[in-house]
Amino acid sequence: MSMTPEEFERLKEAEKEHLRKMRALKQQYRDAKRKKGIMDALKGIVRPDLDDVHDEMVDKLTMKNIESEARFEIAMEEAGLAEDALNEAARKEAENEALQKAEAAELVRQLKMETGGELKSAESTSATTEETTEHSAGKTIGRTPTTPESSEADEKKDDQDARGPKTIGRSRQTE
Repeated sequence: MSMTPEEFERLKEAEKEHLRKMRALKQQYRDAKRKKGIMDALKGIVRPDLDDVHDEMVDKLTMKNIESEARFEIAMEEAGLAEDALNEAARKEAENEALQKAEAAELVRQLKMETGGELKSAESTSATTEETTEHSAGKTIGRTPTTPESSEADEKKDDQDARGPKTIGRSRQTE
């Protein structure tokens, strides 16, 4: 018995249709299984017995915290470090620090008055700041570079020492 090509095509189409239906049913099964898993998880979250366990654990932790705080307060009182005493010590320390700052400011003011007033000290401060920035730009080891403002004594000293610049680690070569 042989099949005609039309019968073969008809059976082939029927088989394809059957496979499509099976594929759709399997997909529906997978979707239903996934939804069931999600619903079970949601039911697990809403379970009253788990809520009771959670509340019980929170209560235990709260009680332990209260107990620890009470023990700490008792230990502080026994050591003589009551909260009032700690606050008083912190206040005294702050007062002492403020007093020291005030005394330092007064000493600075007196020093300025003795050296010729605030105006001259402000000028000297700005001049020292300028000198510091000039010297810090080119740091050297050994002799400092000469500047036009150098005194004649520095020039004589340089002329007397013709051995060259100072070195680190080796002694200077003498001529």
